[in-house]
Amino acid sequence: MLPNAAAFPKLRRLLRRKDFAIAQRQGMAARGRHALILVHVRGDALPARLGIVASRKIGDAVARNRAKRLIREWFRKESLPNGVDIVVIPRISAHQVAAVALWAGLAETLRKG
Repeated sequence: MLPNAAAFPKLRRLLRRKDFAIAQRQGMAARGRHALILVHVRGDALPARLGIVASRKIGDAVARNRAKRLIREWFRKESLPNGVDIVVIPRISAHQVAAVALWAGLAETLRKG
């Protein structure tokens, strides 16, 4: 079976509560129009990892899943250095804007932080 180019492998995901907590406590925060981004530098050679925390404040399951899909797609396209953990907490507006606008907002927020 051929690997899927659009796959989001476990190596690129934050999976454990401990990793999320470390990023929240020790990471740098950047607030943007569509999301809060927390960046924690691990300092190893492993690829960058992404974690998304989408609460019910964003909306129903359809809205939360759309926001998460768009954020994952942005993460795949963004060239990030190895050894960082990124936690994205989308705001209510994250699922309401066009994908390109969300991606531009996330990139701008990441540059700020």
